[in-house]
Amino acid sequence: MPVLPGAFPVVGHLPAVARALPELLAYGERHLGTHFWLKMGTMGQMLVCTRPEAFELFNNKDVLADLLGDVAPAMRNTMATQDGELHRRTRGWANPAFQPQGLSAAKVGDLFADVMMAWIEPWPKRGIIHPVEETSALTLKMTFRMLGIAEQDICAWEENYRNYALVSLWPIDLPGTPLRRSRQAQAWIDARLKALITELEHHPSDNGLLATLMRSASAPDISSPQSNLLGNLRALIHAAHKTTAVTMAHLMIKLAQHPAHWDALVQEARAMGAVPRSPAELASFPLAQALFLETLRSEPAFPLVFRRTRQNIELGGRQVAAETRLIIPLILLSRAPSIYPQPDAFLPQRWLEQHRAHKPIQTLQFGSGPHRCLGFHAACMQLVQFAVTLALVLDSEGMRPTLMPPRNDGRRRFPINYPPRDMEIAFRANLSAACFRSDDRR
Repeated sequence: MPVLPGAFPVVGHLPAVARALPELLAYGERHLGTHFWLKMGTMGQMLVCTRPEAFELFNNKDVLADLLGDVAPAMRNTMATQDGELHRRTRGWANPAFQPQGLSAAKVGDLFADVMMAWIEPWPKRGIIHPVEETSALTLKMTFRMLGIAEQDICAWEENYRNYALVSLWPIDLPGTPLRRSRQAQAWIDARLKALITELEHHPSDNGLLATLMRSASAPDISSPQSNLLGNLRALIHAAHKTTAVTMAHLMIKLAQHPAHWDALVQEARAMGAVPRSPAELASFPLAQALFLETLRSEPAFPLVFRRTRQNIELGGRQVAAETRLIIPLILLSRAPSIYPQPDAFLPQRWLEQHRAHKPIQTLQFGSGPHRCLGFHAACMQLVQFAVTLALVLDSEGMRPTLMPPRNDGRRRFPINYPPRDMEIAFRANLSAACFRSDDRR
């Protein structure tokens, strides 16, 4: 199978992967076919398969998830990189808390709704915001509040999580390097998580998410290195805010780009008059859910998924040897015409027109099989709440979101698919809303 040309010494294709990933993958498919190699710097050479059959790797028992630990060292030895019986035990412990019933019992929806409303209400008076910065800070605050972290401590947690999440392709452990800062932050986070767990013993009535996890009969032993309880909690926090924040930012941009979808969302929010506060209430907001799913389809937060073969396998009509490093290109599969008709168009109605449950491949951005996204239900609730809150707040002020011209076209696509960080959204008077209210007064 051919190697994509244009790799640089040492760093390989990583500069293009970071800045022009969809174009790079499309070029490879167009010129080399559906199977080709990318050189991913210190991560080595990896095989890309652009056929929909790549999705089946999620459910293949001869394909392992541990390669993610090389790409994101912060995720090593957590359920995201585990397989087999250890993964089943860890996932079995965490899964109930993140199902609709568990989220409802912990009253997570009430917490999210209150935090979002307080965060978004000042936006109209500010006039202009940076969506990437705002959604990142908002989701971190929601995540920390969900874990019972005191308001006055959130700034310290935010700083340490920024350092913990540093991704460095050069594993050099010297003072000031990303790796050293990440390890120091990890030690700080673990100490605070341990203290929060100990504190739960003095609050038997606490029914928050952390309490639900720790009081589960299958909760891992905090003293067991194999269970890596603190590492899994760290990873859950990291995943809970990063993917949600990026998708929120993309959703805001899509709503600013598509005034008709914004108007329809406002009508739906007006009809209900309040933000949903539980997973059960999301059914009353079908358009908001469709906007979330279509945003994630068009801009998947994690554009690439990494896997490693344990045995020889067949992939899209080709034989792949054991120990091969694989890339599942979600950002390309999300635009596959065979899965999504008119893939380059932003069409929330594609989700509204389906009267049956979505097939797993249609929500491939959440993965599938044993490693399907643990936080699907929480993310869906947060994104619907976010869309409805934004609509209600701006509508009450007679405003709509407007995209400001970007200062530059640069954006980072990998390892997380961010919008341009200097992108700005302005809140302008909605003339149609003003006319509507004027007619009401008459």
